[in-house]
Formats: sequence, structure tokens, C-alpha cells
Amino acid sequence: MHLLFVCTGNTCRSPMAVGIARRAIRERGLDWTVGSAGTFAIAGAPMAPHAAKALEKLGIGPIEHRSKPLTESLMQEADVIFTMTSSQAWELRANYPFAFDKIHELGVYTTSKGAPLSESCDIVDPVGGSLTTYVECADTLVHFIEMAIDKLAQTAFGDAGGADGTDGVDGATDGGEKE
Repeated sequence: MHLLFVCTGNTCRSPMAVGIARRAIRERGLDWTVGSAGTFAIAGAPMAPHAAKALEKLGIGPIEHRSKPLTESLMQEADVIFTMTSSQAWELRANYPFAFDKIHELGVYTTSKGAPLSESCDIVDPVGGSLTTYVECADTLVHFIEMAIDKLAQTAFGDAGGADGTDGVDGATDGGEKE
């Protein structure tokens, strides 16, 4: 299973999501990979310093990261694509219709019936905010990512926990692509 997290600039939310997801995947003993990209990313930018500090406060890091723009190839390689906002999910579905069914807004995916139209599940971009804003964003990501990985594992493995060999896991390593 390969997860792709997508945000706007690929310097704050999605790289934090990668670090958080890698830890959660490792803790569950899953053999999945994870990566990230941005809809308007400039290739090669480092992770925002406050994003790295927020991960450190969670006991994660440092992770290697250089931003990368979202490409069709990245979309094709991913089994599941998580966006940070509903507008990003709609944008990706419009621009990459072949991937429609594997694109999910992270906050909505983790709710049992999806979010009510009156309630936003967007993960707000902390860019330009204080360290506290980044830590709050990271805490939100932990909440949603833990639930999403559990939901994906249950879907992929069913009640057998993957022991029957029919789980669809591709044998990739937890290290995934370097960010």
C-alpha cells in the first residue's frame, strides 16, 4: 500500500503527515510506503522550520524532505491519496479523473458517514503561523492519520489481519520514498 498526502506547498501539512503516518505504520507493523506532494509546490523547498519543530514535539524526526509538485505519475503510483481540504480533493478529482476513487479528504475519510455539509473537516494550513499553530495542526493530523491508517488496515486486511496473504500489500518497505 502506498499513501500520498497532498497539500498546497508541500512544506507544512503534507510533510508533517508523512512523518506521522510513517510512525503509525511502523507501530502497526504494516509494510506500507508514504509520500507527499503539493498542488502548487516549488520543487526542492525544505520543510517549514515550525513544521519540523512540531514533529520533534511529537517525538518524530528529523525527516528528510524536499517539496515536490504533484504529478500524474505520483497520482498513478499511489493506492490512496489524502488531501488536507475539500477544495484540494475536488481539484484533484477534476484534474486526475483516473484517480477519482482513490482521492479522499483526510478529515472526511476518517468519519464514519462523512462530514455534514455544514461542518468543515479541512486541516487548516498553518503557514506563517506560530509554533503553537503548527503543533495544533500536527495534533489534528495525528488524530486523523491514526484513524485513517486503522480504517485502511481493516479494509485491506479484513478480520484476518493480513495473515491470509490476500491483503494487496505490495511488499514495499516502511521507509518509503525519502522526503
